[in-house]
Amino acid sequence: TYNSLGLFNSTAFNSSSVTISAGCGTITTDTTLTSDLGTDGSCIHIGAHNIILNCDNYEINYSNAGTLGYGINNSGYDNVTIKNCNVKEGTSTTNAKNAIYVDNDVRNLTIHNNTLTVTGVQSNGIYLEGLGTTLGNISENTISASGVNGVGIFASNSANNLTIKSNNLVLSNSAGIYLFSANDSLVSGNNFVVNGNSVTNILVQDSH
Repeated sequence: TYNSLGLFNSTAFNSSSVTISAGCGTITTDTTLTSDLGTDGSCIHIGAHNIILNCDNYEINYSNAGTLGYGINNSGYDNVTIKNCNVKEGTSTTNAKNAIYVDNDVRNLTIHNNTLTVTGVQSNGIYLEGLGTTLGNISENTISASGVNGVGIFASNSANNLTIKSNNLVLSNSAGIYLFSANDSLVSGNNFVVNGNSVTNILVQDSH
């Protein structure tokens, strides 16, 4: 079914897993994409604890019209896995449009084997923030960030106990990994490719 915005809403399904091919929307159960998705603003909203989003290597093209939005947004849901997604910022207009955005005390998060491309000013491949985002595993992702003051992986404001490992970051005018007030995290085995200007590969501020 579709909500009032014309977005596909998987809550109409009672099965333990669903597939999405019609459009973007909110998911509340294990979900596998079966086609590419595109939208003028945000695309996938995580809407429940304990679910897996498997994009099966299909593309999520978000913010096509330059509207402020995110490719995948998880605001407050625990035990979530996001994997095998190809997320692209549709246009570089409008600042701070993150490919994967996580906030509001999320715990036990896995972001694995995704390909993320961001081009806008202050747009980040993965952005984690907020008062208790803990026990996150961010591994084997390929992230291209080319917007001014953008970051491949940005963890801030008590996003703690993260494992950031074996990611490939391709940077131009952007930083690779930025930990700001994000404590007790392991950063290991990441690969950085710099094309043109890069702020820094790894930046740690007010963290331990």
